[in-house]
Amino acid sequence: MDIFYGAVIALALITNPASHRQQPNAPAESVFRVGGGVTPPVLLSKIEPEFTEQARKARYEGTAVLYIQIDPTGQATKMKVVKGVGLGLEQKAMEAVAKWKFKPGTKQDTPVTVEATVEVNFRMLGQGWSITREAFATAVGTPLPVLREVPAPIKCKSDGKVPCL
Repeated sequence: MDIFYGAVIALALITNPASHRQQPNAPAESVFRVGGGVTPPVLLSKIEPEFTEQARKARYEGTAVLYIQIDPTGQATKMKVVKGVGLGLEQKAMEAVAKWKFKPGTKQDTPVTVEATVEVNFRMLGQGWSITREAFATAVGTPLPVLREVPAPIKCKSDGKVPCL
């Protein structure tokens, strides 16, 4: 059985009627929010992120949320993880988003840097099972466990009276 490993992308632009804010100690370049005469960037092309080997073996799914700034050339810059997903998928999301191309947002018909939030949903498409959450409690300074192998759950055959769980 072939499984398609894919990611679904959602771009949410941060809006604020106060049309811009300047970073502290930043040069003259301002970072704008959509609204107040600032138009949103438009996604022109994207590269789908890859699953890490560990996430693929575990059939792990989740959503990474990234804060990005889209500069006047249409490149995503200054990325930060807002919400992690685990198993290295945040890094894979950032690697892919760095390759995306946008039509930049504008203010008074001039391209400007606009901030946005991007959701990258990692979903295993196809039949079968998947892990949708992992959580590890470790002491400070202790490395997180590494998932090496995950056996597939036992397949259930229902008699129609009692559903498989």
